Amino acid sequence: MITPEEALEKILEHLGPLPSERVSCAETLGMVLAGEVRARRASPGADNSAMDGYAVVASDTAGASEESPRTLPLVGASVAGEPFDGELQAGQVARITTGAIVPPGATAVVPQELVEARDGEVVLTAPVKEGANIRRRGEEYGEGEVILPAGTPVRPAGVALMVGAGVSEVEVVRVPTVEVVVTGDELVTPEEAADNPTSPVDSNGPLLRACLDEARVPRVQVGRCGDDPEALAEKLRRGLERADVVITTGGASVGPLDVVARAWELAGVETVFWKVAIKPGKPLRFGVARRGDRVIPVFGLPGNPLAVLTGFQRFVRPAIELLRGGAPRRETARLPLATPRRVKWRAEVVYGAIEGGRFVPASHQGSGMMRGAAVSPASALLPGESREIGAGELVEVTGSPEGSGS
Repeated sequence: MITPEEALEKILEHLGPLPSERVSCAETLGMVLAGEVRARRASPGADNSAMDGYAVVASDTAGASEESPRTLPLVGASVAGEPFDGELQAGQVARITTGAIVPPGATAVVPQELVEARDGEVVLTAPVKEGANIRRRGEEYGEGEVILPAGTPVRPAGVALMVGAGVSEVEVVRVPTVEVVVTGDELVTPEEAADNPTSPVDSNGPLLRACLDEARVPRVQVGRCGDDPEALAEKLRRGLERADVVITTGGASVGPLDVVARAWELAGVETVFWKVAIKPGKPLRFGVARRGDRVIPVFGLPGNPLAVLTGFQRFVRPAIELLRGGAPRRETARLPLATPRRVKWRAEVVYGAIEGGRFVPASHQGSGMMRGAAVSPASALLPGESREIGAGELVEVTGSPEGSGS
C-alpha cells in the first residue's frame, strides 16, 4: 500500500499533455493555450478619448482660468464609430465621446466638467497638458505582439483579450474525453427507487458527471454494467478505443463481486498500483492501457460515494488537468483544526468548512455519507500517524472560505 503522495506521483509520471487542436476563441474558456497568441491588430487601434469632453489643441488652453476663460468655436464632433471629418485647427474645439477617435490636429481632451458650452462656442476655464486624456494607438499592445504565452489557462478576460485583438482561432491542448462505467447489479436508477426502497440508488454516475462538468470536461459518457467481468471488460475495451480517460466505480476491492481486477486483465489494462493509505478510498486502483502511441489512464474508484468524490478530487482531477496542459496542483492552505480529531495509520480526508480562519469538520463523516461534503465547501487531509490531532494544530486544507460555497 502506498501513501496518497506516492499514488499521485505514480499517476502523473505516466501522463503528459494531449495533442493540440484549433478552436474558436469563444470556445476556449478553461482550456490551455498550446502556442503563443499574437495580436492581429493594435489596441487601441487609433488614438482615442479616455472620457467624454472636448478635443483641443493643448496650447490653446494655456492660461485659461475662472478669472480669464478662453472661448473657442465648436466646429464638430467625434463619436464612437463616426470620427470628426477633417483636421482640427488651432483655435477650434470638437465635441468627443469616450472611445471616439481623436481628430487629427487635436493634442488633448478637456473633460466636459471643465467646459461650458453655449451658442456654438466652448468656454475653457482650466488648462490641459499635451496628450491629456488621450489613449494612444498601441498603448496596450501593438500588432503582432504576443498577448498570451503558450501554457496560459484561458479565463474570461483571456477570451475577451483574444477576440478584441482580432484573433478568431487558437491552438489549445485538447480537453480529454472521459468514459465512466458504474458497476453493481444492486444499483437502481432514481426512477426505479420507489419500487425498490432497500436498493441503493446509483449516485456515482451523476456525481462523476457533475465533477467533470465542474472541471469543464464536456465530452463525457456514463454507462452502467453489472457484476460480470466479461461484460465490464467489453465496456472497457470500447471506452479505451474512444476515450482519453476511463473511470470505473465499484468492484474495486476483493469481495466475490469485486470484478474490476479480472476485467482489467481481460481488457489489457496494466495495473500500476492498487490500494492507497487514505480514508475514504483505500481500494483505489490505477492502471494504464496502450493503444498505439496513446497511453490511457484507467481509474478504478471504490463504490462508496464519498470515496468516489475523494478519489476524483485527489487523483483523477489532477491527472485530467495534466492531460489538458494545466498544472495538476491543488490550491491548499495550512489552517488550524477547530476541534481535536483522532486519526489512525492512514491519511484521512475530512470534509468541513473554513470559519474564522479555522477548519471546522462536518458532523457527518463516512465513506457512504454525502451530507457533510454536500454542505461543506472545504476538505482537510489529516496525516496518517495513529494519534490525536489537537485543536489548533495546522492541517492541509483545500476549498473555499466561509460563505462561498464549493
